[in-house]
Amino acid sequence: EILRLPFDSTAPVALLISGLPVDEPAPLTPSLSTVHGILGSEDTRAPVAEAWTLGVARMLGHPFAPPFFHQGHRGGVLRDMVPVAGVDNLQGHLAMHRDFPATVFHPFPEPDTFILCAVRGDPNRNAHTMVVDARVCVDAMTESEVRLLREGQMQVEIVPPEGEGDVVPFGGPFHPITGPEDAPVVTLFVPDTGNRPGATGRIVAVGGDEALAEAYTRLASIAEEKCDRIDLQTGDMLILHNCRCCHGRTAFLPAMDGTDRWLVKSYVSSQLWSRPGTAVEGHAVHPQCVCTD
Repeated sequence: EILRLPFDSTAPVALLISGLPVDEPAPLTPSLSTVHGILGSEDTRAPVAEAWTLGVARMLGHPFAPPFFHQGHRGGVLRDMVPVAGVDNLQGHLAMHRDFPATVFHPFPEPDTFILCAVRGDPNRNAHTMVVDARVCVDAMTESEVRLLREGQMQVEIVPPEGEGDVVPFGGPFHPITGPEDAPVVTLFVPDTGNRPGATGRIVAVGGDEALAEAYTRLASIAEEKCDRIDLQTGDMLILHNCRCCHGRTAFLPAMDGTDRWLVKSYVSSQLWSRPGTAVEGHAVHPQCVCTD
């Protein structure tokens, strides 16, 4: 099933594996000061969970880090998913979305799949990972809504605090529904304001199309309404197909005392290297992601 997931459109969009032996006793959940902090000092590493994550990632393709993670962050192919003080996306309600969709982040490579391996679950069991199949979302929409979402485009925008500049686009405009009818790709997105204090993000319909904006809002609502909710606990691994499903997370209250939820995450791509006959080397296409040494 793991080997089918990235390439077979009839395979599940996500796989949950439970009962994996991980680090015992688990180290204290690391305390990070940045959103994209990567595993840091030796005393906060979880080598068994890391090995599971990278081993399964290599079965699926090539683990990699989006290139802009290296701009102001500690780069690497493993990421700690832990609560960060003041960052609502990491402990508050995280709306349904896809990670780094190519339609928004082009020319950066889009992860085909990604892995979440739980070193420690939420002790209060409030943090549930939400997962929904794109086909379920599309099937719940009307034909007219689907047509609007296939033909129209949305745009992510960053709105600065009042009096501190103009609204700026984030990435390019995107179609919320793409792909063939029997294997649609649904793109929902959560704007990231990065290091812009006081800024907010929003997603608007290109051209101000109110019907399109309403259809997009309904698509996001359906995704959360129809999703499965998974309480990841120690030894659980969740593998998600990033193009065939959307995901999010329910809110939880962290204690910030070393006992909070801690997932090790890695993104995976099967497109970093050239295939026979293409004559294009991976490092030429993605110079920030592929090492030539």
